[in-house]
Amino acid sequence: MEYENQYQHVAEVKYGCLVLIIDSTTGVFEPGISKDGQTREHALLAFTLGVKQMICCCNKMDATTSKYSKARYDEIVKEVSSYLKKVGYNPDKIPFVSISVFEGDNMIERSNFDWYKGPNLLEALDQFNKPKRPSDKPLCLPLQDVYKIGGIGTVPVGRVETGVLKPGACVRLRSLVSSRALGRRSQPVPRKDDGQLVLTASMTIGQ
Repeated sequence: MEYENQYQHVAEVKYGCLVLIIDSTTGVFEPGISKDGQTREHALLAFTLGVKQMICCCNKMDATTSKYSKARYDEIVKEVSSYLKKVGYNPDKIPFVSISVFEGDNMIERSNFDWYKGPNLLEALDQFNKPKRPSDKPLCLPLQDVYKIGGIGTVPVGRVETGVLKPGACVRLRSLVSSRALGRRSQPVPRKDDGQLVLTASMTIGQ
């Protein structure tokens, strides 16, 4: 289930960006960046699934052995950058933001990091490039799963990779499907663009 959730969450930001949270405390960062560690797994998974833009957040800097330690920050940047380069990312284009979520340091305002010259988390998020979505291309909607829900019927679930899907549109899978209602996490929407997950409810499936 853990790996399934990782794929699900990263897939949802396929055309956007990823914020990689790194625990900076001693005894926690080291296993994460070691072989089979979760920091490595998440970075590799992101690159494999096509995430092009990333922010690395060095969290819990208030709990490092030397509080708000620049030496610890530099160590983490060196270790993580080395692995990201092996994966396929360019570390020079990835901001490493020193933060403390618990204390609220460097989240939306600079605080407690006199030595840190980079952006805070909010500023780093604003620097992301808005991806161009291929909405002008033909519809491509690979199905992830199909559910049978009582009172609703057969509900295929998939992602709009390219193009646009609107209520009432007829698409041919192995049979003719009429999408009468579209939703995402139980919320109806007027259309689905590429990169969005789709639940097609109240569907009519014909031969």
